[in-house]
Amino acid sequence: MQSGRTEVQKLKLEVLAFLGSLGGRVESLCDQQETKADIYLDKFLPHTCELAMSSSNRQTKVVACELLHSFVILLLGNDATRPAGYSKKNSAEKIYSKLFPVLLSLSVDMEQVAKQLFEPLVFQLIHWFTKFPKRKETSLLLDTLMDGVESVNNSALREFSAMCVAEFLRWSIKHTSVEQQRKNPENVKQLLRRMFSMARHPGSGKRRGACFVYNHTYMILREEESLIDKFTMEILVCFIDCLACAHADDPSLETHQEAKKCLSHVKRILKAKAQLFLEPSKQRRIPLGWTTCTLKDAILWLLSQVGRSETECRHACTDLISNLAPCLSPELNSRHKLIQYVVEKQGIQYIIDR
Repeated sequence: MQSGRTEVQKLKLEVLAFLGSLGGRVESLCDQQETKADIYLDKFLPHTCELAMSSSNRQTKVVACELLHSFVILLLGNDATRPAGYSKKNSAEKIYSKLFPVLLSLSVDMEQVAKQLFEPLVFQLIHWFTKFPKRKETSLLLDTLMDGVESVNNSALREFSAMCVAEFLRWSIKHTSVEQQRKNPENVKQLLRRMFSMARHPGSGKRRGACFVYNHTYMILREEESLIDKFTMEILVCFIDCLACAHADDPSLETHQEAKKCLSHVKRILKAKAQLFLEPSKQRRIPLGWTTCTLKDAILWLLSQVGRSETECRHACTDLISNLAPCLSPELNSRHKLIQYVVEKQGIQYIIDR
């Protein structure tokens, strides 16, 4: 009995010594089973992330990954159970801003355990946060994915990020009613706004990233007629500009090929949905500089671009005109008739100036 007490006392002393060594990091005393502890992650997370990302010891790295995974599950659990009027002051927004890039990188890590833990977790995060388009965390998650898409040195991260953006779009549509999607698809607007900005950026990496985004999301967008009607003309103008910006890019970056692939997808949509675009629509977003927004306006705008100095862009515009003109009414359904129409309306000088 005496030796038993001694062992218990030793254990208690060791526990006290451990608590003391934490130096104030334990904010709550758990002296009752029903006590709910407030666990403050601020001092643990940075070191855990560092070990999970860069530890050379496999055992340490795996344990850090498992701990980080548990932290994220805890954060999500708290987030899911918090009351509706929860204070923004207590939001985990700042923690998520540091966590999201780490989780994305670990999803494509060479360590198989890390990949198995975090790849499904990132998809689960996307499924959860797309339910809340107005929350800052959703915007932070989308920013992280778009940053990953433009990665220069990590092709695995680039490809996985593009897949995640497609998943973001797919689940945003799932969480949005038909009426909301027609009037104000908030998540889709956020995604496309970032894509348009990247497509016209001076940096070739960002432009290639924008092309990656559209090439991965095209098959999802084309199934939603309200989104096709609203955004297709803007997407057309965006990737014509992107292809023009890629004129001086190094061919090894393949920016030209990716941009032309995007325009090929747009061409396919416009041909398949030609009847939709023959008439104006109140929901359709009008590109800058256009007064109306129909298929005829798009083709006439493309005709105004065939004189651009960028060779690939000029060829792409010519190809689009040749493929889309037959969708117009009989008096305009060829390049010859289009040019004749423009000369009658604008004068021969308009063609010369192009």
